Amino acid sequence: MDNTVFALGAGFTKAFLPQSPLLVDDFGEADLAERIRGLAHASRALNDERNRQDFGIDIERLLTRLDSLMPYDEGQGAAEELTLLRTELKRCFLRRLQEAREDSHLHRAELESFARCCLSHQATCITFNYDDVLDEALYRTTTPDGPAGHGWNPDTGYGFYCRRFPTVLGTTYWDPPQPTSLLLKLHGSVNWMPRRGHREPHVLDAIVHCEDWLDIGVSADSADRLRRSREHL
Repeated sequence: MDNTVFALGAGFTKAFLPQSPLLVDDFGEADLAERIRGLAHASRALNDERNRQDFGIDIERLLTRLDSLMPYDEGQGAAEELTLLRTELKRCFLRRLQEAREDSHLHRAELESFARCCLSHQATCITFNYDDVLDEALYRTTTPDGPAGHGWNPDTGYGFYCRRFPTVLGTTYWDPPQPTSLLLKLHGSVNWMPRRGHREPHVLDAIVHCEDWLDIGVSADSADRLRRSREHL
């Protein structure tokens, strides 16, 4: 192990997926504003953020605003409206990310080459990104016939033991090896979610992961629930 560490930001994902969004970008907020028309609290929160920018919105700032309700968020339906806006905004982000993954101009070979480099050097990646683009590349680059522990998996690769969402649905669980590399996501991840019934602040044991690129024992019904759950992370 050569103690290689990579620190990654939003520009990293965009280098490989040119259509992926940056921190400040157009997340379809004009259409989103139309969908929440008539919801005073949600509309005010969205408009406040839009007025801060000449273009687009700062998705991290707005999500932080919606996750941590303010003292003046009072009135009938305020919490429900802001929760709805948060869900819709995350849905927009996931849609932008999926479109970027499907774009013909993505640099898949280069991304996989970087993932192989991380695994071969047993590198640790520290990232501020929410997306799971590198996560997928590390997982898909892992060779199933390699030596035990040579590779990466989302159960143990985030630096803490994170169980799979299908496990909660009763599917068969597997015993994952310890990863060669670690992917430390300081701002969380779109494929993480708290287990139902756990109150904030969430302890590590309450966090599970779910993603459509993990191909281990996911039934069609579980995959559909997985997709809907991702939209409500």
